[in-house]
Formats: sequence, structure tokens, C-alpha cells
Amino acid sequence: MNIPAWIHDPESQPLCIGLRLDSERGAQAAGLSRRAARPVVFAPTAFFHPRSSKDPKSDLMTIHSFYWHWRPFADEDSPLMKKRAFVTVLLPLLFVLVAIEAPPATAGEFKTTIFEDDFSGATLKKEWGSWKSESIVQDGVLVGITPKGSDHPSVNTIKLAPLADLEVAVSFQFHGSPGFSVMFRDSDYKGSHAGHICHVAVSPNAVTLYDGKMGLFRQDIREKRKAGKKLDAATQSELKKKTSRNPVKLDPKAWHDLVIRIEGDVLAVSIDGAKVGRLQSEGIAHPIKSNMNITTVNREVHYDRFAIRTH
Repeated sequence: MNIPAWIHDPESQPLCIGLRLDSERGAQAAGLSRRAARPVVFAPTAFFHPRSSKDPKSDLMTIHSFYWHWRPFADEDSPLMKKRAFVTVLLPLLFVLVAIEAPPATAGEFKTTIFEDDFSGATLKKEWGSWKSESIVQDGVLVGITPKGSDHPSVNTIKLAPLADLEVAVSFQFHGSPGFSVMFRDSDYKGSHAGHICHVAVSPNAVTLYDGKMGLFRQDIREKRKAGKKLDAATQSELKKKTSRNPVKLDPKAWHDLVIRIEGDVLAVSIDGAKVGRLQSEGIAHPIKSNMNITTVNREVHYDRFAIRTH
């Protein structure tokens, strides 16, 4: 068995944390006698060697291998003791240890499902609310319908426990509608129209992301726009920073999978597994999103496999 080994001065003794095991077999593999070996110490976690000018490898670090160490007994006749050396043998990782240094959860994982609906029932679940809507459940999908002559798109809504970060996933198919939006609101926030915080508008040709709190729906901006007043150049410039328009080509007759993620001040969108838009803006970081709306524009969009998740 050919095992790489090198010698370290005592000053460059590695720092390790591990378990003590019988080292007889390992010592023999390294060419040491049983008498010249002490119990082995191995560390399946990060392992550091202080830098040594005599050993260019002494700053080696690994988290994927075991390091076995034999310290010689205090035997003056031992050539290893005379050299005051430590022998370090690197062995490959042969098996997996359970519950040792489990990897931390990575940002961006939304594993807790708050609400989901596959629309398999005869009617909408009780969690859904509707406003200016003729939406129905039909053939296992939510048919979002704006009433003819309505002054507002159909709204189907879910109330949420206050959340900062969340993910919404939904499948959709256009049925003559030019588009729909998924909107997030804080019902108690008065600084923007109807508590709008941020939203995503989807059409066959574009996906547009909005920071509504600091942009389009900010109360003073909306009031000026509603009154027909012209926005000054500085405000118009700021509005552009609160919007991200991204061209896409979506088959209006096909089903598509939409995922919207809000994390901190970032709003990100993917469709059919591909990233299509990202907006970073301070309003998105509003700590409370207590309401989610699907708004269907004139006149019909089908929805399925809906889910809301958080960390």
C-alpha cells in the first residue's frame, strides 16, 4: 500500500479536532512499528497546518479527507524521536460520517409551504378571496376572469401571516388575456396605494418587475399621475430605477411555470426554469407582505399548481 507521507517539525504540528482510535493498522501501513505509534487522531472537518518554510505543503486545508497522526513514544532510541518529528499520512475519504458538520442552509431555499392549491375541488378553497372577479374553478384549474365592462382587473387574493421573504409558484396559460400580475401588499401600510409593495406583470412578450412602494404606487407619485400632473425629471429618473422590464417570448397557448422570489431587497423571476428578471430596490425589503393578489387583465387566464413558500 503506497501512502504519501511527509515530516513536520514540532513547531508546525497541525491543529486538529477528532476522535482517538486504535492506530496499529494505520501505523503498519505507514511503515511504523506498533511501538512507535500512539492512538490515531483523525479530523473529518477543516484541518490547518501552520506554515513551515521546510514544508511547502504545511498550509494545506481540507474538508474532504481524514488526516491520521502518529506521535512517537518518548524513546531516545527511536530515530523518529531523535528527529522530533511528526508523521502525517493523508488517507482518502472512504465513508461518510453522519451528523458531522452538516452543511448550513443556503440562502434562497424556500422549503416551508404556507399554502398550496391544485384546484382539484369543485370551488375555490376558503383561503381565497375575490374582488371584482368572476373567477371559477373548472376542470382542475383556476379560471381567472375579469367581468365584462369592469373598471379593474379580476383579483384573487390570499391573506398571509406577515412575511418579509417568500416564494410564489404558479403554472399559467393565457386564454385571450394580454397578461396578469402577481402583487404583494401590506394591507396596513399607508405610504402607497392600497399598501402595494411590489409586483410582477407577465405578458407573452415581457415580464416587468416593480418596486411599487417606492415607485409606481407611492402615494404622492400616484396622486400626481391620477391628477394628470407631469412628474419632474428627478422623479421620472427614480421611477425607472424602480422598474425592470424584460422581453420574453411565451407561447400564449402553452402552459408555463412561473416562480417569483422575494429575498431582502431583491425580487427575482423565473419562467419554465429560466431566469427572466431581477430587480433590487429598497421598497422590496419592506418587512411585511400580508397579502398576495393574482390580477387577471381583460379577460381570462388559467392557473394551476399554486404554492406560497418561505424559509
